[in-house]
Amino acid sequence: MEYTLGESTLQFGPYSFVQTPACQHPYNVTVEKPAFVSHDDIAKVFKVSKTSDVSLVGLYTIKVTYSVRYRTSLTDPSVTTTVLS
Repeated sequence: MEYTLGESTLQFGPYSFVQTPACQHPYNVTVEKPAFVSHDDIAKVFKVSKTSDVSLVGLYTIKVTYSVRYRTSLTDPSVTTTVLS
């Protein structure tokens, strides 16, 4: 997503992750972002509100990580976590 200072509010999303096949394993989504970017966890949308603050000029990284936990087998009680970024 790219925002130019002074332009209208920018919204990006929704984004999604899909389990294939749909196994219904428990998952967790974490988001790392700059403070001036808002994130709606429910709608899975990022937003940059209209601003003309020149101190914000630059490139920033937003990292969305999806991790799913599942058993390695029906007889093995250990759990494996797979992470996608």
